[in-house]
Amino acid sequence: PTSLGETLKSTTAKVDKVNKQIDLVVTESETTKSTVAALQINTDNITTTVSNIQEENETNINSINNAL
Repeated sequence: PTSLGETLKSTTAKVDKVNKQIDLVVTESETTKSTVAALQINTDNITTTVSNIQEENETNINSINNAL
């Protein structure tokens, strides 16, 4: 990145021939949040996940503040 606020993006793919599984992961990171989307394919099922770390952190901080 050329500046502190620039977004970092990454896409990875992993093929595991032994376990017959494919993992695809896309990440986007900014200074205040990170988003991860993942897709896992194997012979039994397909699993997807998406997470936004900023929202999770804000929720956890609000829970702690409310408890205090």
